[in-house]
Amino acid sequence: MATLGKQLQQGLADAGKAASSDVVEGLVDAGKKMAGEVVTGGGELKENVDSGGQSQSVSSEEAERRMMKERQARARIEQLRQELAAVVRNKERVREEAIQREAREEAVSDQQESSRKKRLRDLLLKAKRGGGTGEVVKQVG
Repeated sequence: MATLGKQLQQGLADAGKAASSDVVEGLVDAGKKMAGEVVTGGGELKENVDSGGQSQSVSSEEAERRMMKERQARARIEQLRQELAAVVRNKERVREEAIQREAREEAVSDQQESSRKKRLRDLLLKAKRGGGTGEVVKQVG
Protein backbone atom coordinates (compact mmCIF):
# COMPACT_ATOMS: atom_id res chain seq x y z
CA MET A 1 0.00 0.00 0.00
CA ALA A 2 2.76 2.44 0.92
CA THR A 3 4.62 1.78 -2.34
CA LEU A 4 1.41 2.31 -4.30
CA GLY A 5 0.97 5.66 -2.54
CA LYS A 6 4.56 6.60 -3.33
CA GLN A 7 4.11 5.61 -6.98
CA LEU A 8 0.92 7.68 -7.17
CA GLN A 9 2.65 10.62 -5.52
CA GLN A 10 5.60 10.40 -7.94
CA GLY A 11 3.28 10.15 -10.95
CA LEU A 12 1.33 13.20 -9.84
CA ALA A 13 4.54 15.11 -9.19
CA ASP A 14 5.77 14.28 -12.71
CA ALA A 15 2.45 15.43 -14.18
CA GLY A 16 2.66 18.65 -12.18
CA LYS A 17 6.19 19.31 -13.43
CA ALA A 18 5.12 18.73 -17.03
CA ALA A 19 2.14 21.07 -16.69
CA SER A 20 4.28 23.66 -14.91
CA SER A 21 6.92 23.59 -17.64
CA ASP A 22 4.24 24.05 -20.34
CA VAL A 23 2.89 27.11 -18.55
CA VAL A 24 6.39 28.53 -18.05
CA GLU A 25 7.18 28.00 -21.75
CA GLY A 26 3.96 29.85 -22.59
CA LEU A 27 5.02 32.73 -20.34
CA VAL A 28 8.43 32.90 -22.00
CA ASP A 29 6.93 32.79 -25.50
CA ALA A 30 4.42 35.52 -24.67
CA GLY A 31 7.19 37.65 -23.17
CA LYS A 32 9.35 37.23 -26.27
CA LYS A 33 6.42 38.07 -28.51
CA MET A 34 5.62 41.16 -26.48
CA ALA A 35 9.27 42.25 -26.45
CA GLY A 36 9.47 41.86 -30.22
CA GLU A 37 6.44 44.03 -30.83
CA VAL A 38 7.32 46.90 -28.50
CA VAL A 39 8.81 49.68 -30.61
CA THR A 40 10.62 51.88 -28.06
CA GLY A 41 10.80 52.84 -24.41
CA GLY A 42 9.24 49.87 -22.63
CA GLY A 43 5.94 49.86 -24.46
CA GLU A 44 5.48 53.54 -25.31
CA LEU A 45 5.22 54.25 -29.02
CA LYS A 46 6.80 57.34 -30.54
CA GLU A 47 4.60 59.23 -32.91
CA ASN A 48 7.57 60.12 -35.12
CA VAL A 49 10.38 57.78 -36.09
CA ASP A 50 13.62 59.48 -37.17
CA SER A 51 15.07 57.90 -40.28
CA GLY A 52 18.25 59.48 -41.60
CA GLY A 53 17.23 63.03 -40.86
CA GLN A 54 13.74 62.60 -42.30
CA SER A 55 10.82 62.41 -39.95
CA GLN A 56 8.18 59.84 -40.81
CA SER A 57 4.88 59.80 -39.03
CA VAL A 58 3.79 56.42 -37.75
CA SER A 59 0.20 55.97 -38.77
CA SER A 60 -2.22 56.05 -35.89
CA GLU A 61 -3.72 52.83 -37.23
CA GLU A 62 -0.36 51.07 -36.95
CA ALA A 63 0.22 52.55 -33.50
CA GLU A 64 -3.21 51.34 -32.36
CA ARG A 65 -2.52 47.88 -33.77
CA ARG A 66 0.79 47.68 -31.91
CA MET A 67 -0.78 48.89 -28.69
CA MET A 68 -3.56 46.32 -29.09
CA LYS A 69 -0.99 43.55 -29.62
CA GLU A 70 0.90 44.75 -26.56
CA ARG A 71 -2.28 44.68 -24.46
CA GLN A 72 -3.06 41.19 -25.76
CA ALA A 73 0.46 40.00 -24.92
CA ARG A 74 0.20 41.45 -21.41
CA ALA A 75 -3.21 39.83 -20.94
CA ARG A 76 -1.80 36.49 -22.14
CA ILE A 77 1.12 36.80 -19.73
CA GLU A 78 -1.28 37.49 -16.86
CA GLN A 79 -3.44 34.53 -17.88
CA LEU A 80 -0.39 32.25 -17.98
CA ARG A 81 0.75 33.53 -14.57
CA GLN A 82 -2.66 32.66 -13.15
CA GLU A 83 -2.53 29.21 -14.76
CA LEU A 84 0.94 28.65 -13.34
CA ALA A 85 -0.26 29.67 -9.87
CA ALA A 86 -3.20 27.26 -10.19
CA VAL A 87 -0.89 24.43 -11.26
CA VAL A 88 1.44 25.13 -8.34
CA ARG A 89 -1.49 25.22 -5.88
CA ASN A 90 -2.88 21.98 -7.31
CA LYS A 91 0.53 20.31 -7.17
CA GLU A 92 0.92 21.34 -3.52
CA ARG A 93 -2.60 20.08 -2.70
CA VAL A 94 -1.91 16.72 -4.37
CA ARG A 95 1.39 16.44 -2.51
CA GLU A 96 -0.29 17.19 0.83
CA GLU A 97 -3.05 14.67 0.11
CA ALA A 98 -0.48 12.01 -0.76
CA ILE A 99 1.43 12.69 2.47
CA GLN A 100 -1.79 12.47 4.52
CA ARG A 101 -2.88 9.30 2.72
CA GLU A 102 0.53 7.72 3.32
CA ALA A 103 0.37 8.65 7.01
CA ARG A 104 -3.11 7.10 7.31
CA GLU A 105 -1.95 3.93 5.54
CA GLU A 106 1.07 3.71 7.84
CA ALA A 107 -1.12 4.19 10.93
CA VAL A 108 -3.49 1.45 9.76
CA SER A 109 -0.54 -0.83 9.02
CA ASP A 110 0.94 -0.16 12.48
CA GLN A 111 -2.44 -0.82 14.09
CA GLN A 112 -2.84 -4.09 12.18
CA GLU A 113 0.68 -5.15 13.13
CA SER A 114 0.02 -4.30 16.77
CA SER A 115 -3.24 -6.25 16.64
CA ARG A 116 -1.46 -9.28 15.13
CA LYS A 117 1.24 -9.15 17.81
CA LYS A 118 -1.41 -9.00 20.55
CA ARG A 119 -3.27 -11.96 19.04
CA LEU A 120 -0.03 -13.96 18.81
CA ARG A 121 0.86 -13.06 22.39
CA ASP A 122 -2.62 -14.15 23.56
CA LEU A 123 -2.37 -17.39 21.58
CA LEU A 124 1.07 -18.13 23.05
CA LEU A 125 -0.23 -17.53 26.57
CA LYS A 126 -3.22 -19.74 25.86
CA ALA A 127 -0.97 -22.45 24.42
CA LYS A 128 1.33 -22.26 27.45
CA ARG A 129 -1.70 -22.78 29.69
CA GLY A 130 -2.65 -25.92 27.81
CA GLY A 131 -4.97 -24.61 25.18
CA GLY A 132 -7.54 -23.28 27.59
CA THR A 133 -8.03 -26.58 29.48
CA GLY A 134 -6.25 -25.30 32.54
CA GLU A 135 -3.25 -27.61 32.09
CA VAL A 136 0.12 -25.90 32.28
CA VAL A 137 2.49 -27.07 29.57
CA LYS A 138 6.18 -27.31 30.38
CA GLN A 139 8.36 -25.11 28.25
CA VAL A 140 11.07 -26.93 26.39
CA GLY A 141 14.43 -25.21 26.08
